[in-house]
Amino acid sequence: MSTRSVDQELRLQFLGAPQVHLGAEALTFTRRSSLALLAYLAVTGEPHSRQTLMALLTGDAAPTRASAHLRNALADLNQHIGDYLQVTRHTVALNPNRPAWLDVHIFDKALADAQATHTPHLLQTCYTLYRGEFLAGVSLRDAPEFEQWLLFERERLRQQAVQALSRLLTHTLEQGDAVTAMDIAQHLLQLDPWHEMAHQHLMRLLAQNGQRGAALTHYKAYQQRLAAELHTSPDEDTQALYTRLLTEGRFPITCSPLYPFIGRVAELNVLISSWPTRPAG
Repeated sequence: MSTRSVDQELRLQFLGAPQVHLGAEALTFTRRSSLALLAYLAVTGEPHSRQTLMALLTGDAAPTRASAHLRNALADLNQHIGDYLQVTRHTVALNPNRPAWLDVHIFDKALADAQATHTPHLLQTCYTLYRGEFLAGVSLRDAPEFEQWLLFERERLRQQAVQALSRLLTHTLEQGDAVTAMDIAQHLLQLDPWHEMAHQHLMRLLAQNGQRGAALTHYKAYQQRLAAELHTSPDEDTQALYTRLLTEGRFPITCSPLYPFIGRVAELNVLISSWPTRPAG
């Protein structure tokens, strides 16, 4: 059993490359299955039978091998966080009475609260927490049930991140913060390369910032990728924006892209009317 203080917070960061800390100490595990088991217990947040966990970590391995595999993973976890586990003869869970922090749960709650309360700073929390795909770099090739769960969670959280960043991008544009909006748009396109609204906003932001050539180049790269990978073309609004940038020689807006638009209704209306697209939604 671990001799570390049970008052220390177990901090689990699973969005991006996984990081596990107990207080100020970074923990590493000798087995990949140990980290996989910890992640599964933490994210699901409930007890699981030993049989379920054996199948999760070893697939259709023989019972003796599966039992030994789970036993070794538990021994590895117990060495580092024994007081944070609840292990019985039949079930395994994280101890709910020990202080723990999990970025996945904070992320999910922040997005749900943002949807319910329309609070932009909670979307920023989601943006900050989502460092990359869930359990980046983690894989158990001989554990198909774990791999299926892992892929499901990765896609679920990626879609949640796309939703959060889309709404945060709209809010940031409304605030007139072009620098932050450009960063968010680029991040959004890393998560969803086919996000049409993000492509349009990034082209506008580049053009407003005096980078018309970069905006045109961005469109051509997007057009070529769509043709090569999906055998389709950008939508009509994106094509119209490209044509306007190409033919007019400059972005037809006179106000500074970095100037806040709060309280400047006239300028904001000019900006909106200059954008040949439907409102983001």
